[in-house]
Amino acid sequence: MIIVRATTFIADQSRDKFVELTQKTIQESLAEDGCISYTCSADLSDPAAFHWLEVWRDEKSFAAHWHADHHTGFLAALADQAVVQRAGTPTASFFSADEIPLQEALHP
Repeated sequence: MIIVRATTFIADQSRDKFVELTQKTIQESLAEDGCISYTCSADLSDPAAFHWLEVWRDEKSFAAHWHADHHTGFLAALADQAVVQRAGTPTASFFSADEIPLQEALHP
């Protein structure tokens, strides 16, 4: 399983456009084969920050998502300051993980 944790910072005047683009990319990403979860949440303590959490079945499904037209278009829109103005430098971390059953996690 591949887990993506990312944060992007959006200027207040671009918030509505960012939310519009994000809702579309979430919908399209959730329809992809291998997408287990794909969320973006506003940070309650920093109004410019949005946190992403994605879970993919495997590296192959994540790679297919990364190169999908809707995802590359979304990234291009975020990179275009005329479309969405950033308020900081985005960060991202990528992890490979195995799921642990709850009982095993609670009682190792």
